[in-house]
Amino acid sequence: MEYKYEVTLSFAGEDREYVEEVAKVLKENNLSVFYDKFEEVNLWGEDLAIYFERLFQRESKYVVIFISQYYRHKEWTNYEVKNAFSRQINDKTEGYILPVRFDDTQLEGLRNTIGYLDARKLSPIKLAQKILEKVRRKHITSSTNNETNKENEKSKEHHLYSTISSENVEIRLYGDY
Repeated sequence: MEYKYEVTLSFAGEDREYVEEVAKVLKENNLSVFYDKFEEVNLWGEDLAIYFERLFQRESKYVVIFISQYYRHKEWTNYEVKNAFSRQINDKTEGYILPVRFDDTQLEGLRNTIGYLDARKLSPIKLAQKILEKVRRKHITSSTNNETNKENEKSKEHHLYSTISSENVEIRLYGDY
């Protein structure tokens, strides 16, 4: 199935600073990402209830929900996550919802057995790298292990797609794009 977006980001406005950094890294790495600030013109004049229903139920391969005390109490985030749950139930799409936690807030409808990532332990760049890995399922290497990189350079059958650098770590993404 073809999706308009590889990933949609669902979050409370209070968590925007972190999520925006994630969104920028994803976009820089050519991931088709729905992040509201990237879509302001497309959202302008739309009936958002209909738009978000379509987005969460049919147009996104994955949805990353950024769970926080704020997320749980917002009207729009609750609407978004309910539409995501609906798709997961109707399509039996396991692994479609990718939870990221800012705190230990529980969401009604999200089983506590679902694997999640903890934003308290990951920088936005590291989280973006994990999202890219999940969505692309391509070979990722780190320059911190030069021997492994040399072997991968010799044996890889893919082209270098992108490089992400942060602090003293360089991540190279390979794939056939």
